[in-house]
Amino acid sequence: MMSSFLICPVRNATPEQLAVIENHNKLLNIAGEEVYWPHEHTKQDGDPIGIRICRDNREAMFTRERVRVRYDPTSRGSCFDIGMASIFELAHPGCVHIANPEEFLASPSSPQLSLLVSLLERSDDQRLQLEMAQRCWEDYPVDELLEHTTLVCRTHTLHSPTENTGALCVYGQIFAQMRSTPLQIKLGFTVEQTPNKSFNNVLLWLAEYTKYGPRTV
Repeated sequence: MMSSFLICPVRNATPEQLAVIENHNKLLNIAGEEVYWPHEHTKQDGDPIGIRICRDNREAMFTRERVRVRYDPTSRGSCFDIGMASIFELAHPGCVHIANPEEFLASPSSPQLSLLVSLLERSDDQRLQLEMAQRCWEDYPVDELLEHTTLVCRTHTLHSPTENTGALCVYGQIFAQMRSTPLQIKLGFTVEQTPNKSFNNVLLWLAEYTKYGPRTV
């Protein structure tokens, strides 16, 4: 059976969105594809930092055969996951797919959209390729994502707050790499701890965990 990981809104997903996603997953299951849906399969509570959730999602993604993205431009968690998917795609060319092409094509330009478009360049969906070519998404060049971190001798110094969606994509890329590559994280800006799980807390945890040198996570 084919297996896939679904990137989609979780924390702020509406009941309507959840119903649509659940129905789509059922159709995929009937067609012989097992879908890992974080809303259903990743334990969302009991993690005041968020690092366990990030780890669980990363492991689920990298042990599947493809990634499906139900794109929502308002989902910040999806930005981090799209960053991870960009590392997944390096080992699985053409295995990132869009679950909601109409909404995706109608979305405004954004850093996370630009990164996702770059991942779809090797997709075998010729219709989507043609329709993407007719859009103009040049406001956020993918190369500009490099501005959010500086890498020196396996030490990443992060420069941008987690409110920046492009930065979240980059931090997702780094976290995905740390599955097998030892890296050190340093914070080049002030990060405020939050009382509940957040990407701020994840960055603070990573910086503390790697303060003595590069480590895998």
